[in-house]
Amino acid sequence: DGSIQLDCDHRFCANCFSSYVSGKIMDGQVAADELVCPLPDCKTEITVAQVEGAASSPVWEKFLQFRMDLWECRADGRVIECPTQKCGKFLVELNVDIATCPRCGQEFCGRCGDQKHEGISCDSLKAWRQQNDAEESFEELMEQQQWRRCPRCRAPSERESGCNFMQC
Repeated sequence: DGSIQLDCDHRFCANCFSSYVSGKIMDGQVAADELVCPLPDCKTEITVAQVEGAASSPVWEKFLQFRMDLWECRADGRVIECPTQKCGKFLVELNVDIATCPRCGQEFCGRCGDQKHEGISCDSLKAWRQQNDAEESFEELMEQQQWRRCPRCRAPSERESGCNFMQC
């Protein structure tokens, strides 16, 4: 009959309910006490199954992302973020050393989120990187020697004599 009945026995037009659910999700109101029956004074939670049935695929994905951000991990796992830009977060066991992103397949350290580094602790890797960061060291050297970068190609250069005009 084109209607939806919630657990509180209130009925709504399927299109109206879908619009209501989509609006709540797009506003980030997905917590159990926010995504409730739209009737005043009825605080019955809209179930995940009802949300899935009412939401389009992109809105459903957004709902899942918001819910995962709200989720508090128990003692048996934790949520980590894939280092691939805009890939997403996922759940891993607490003692996992190498994590594999279920979306893009990238493997990385499940403890620090850096590239995988078997046989070396996360703290040791971080300390080594700080001591051996060539780019940062080179930038410091450029500053000390008063070298400049070409404004066009960004190549380092040193003025030995002449005017300040620089040509690539």
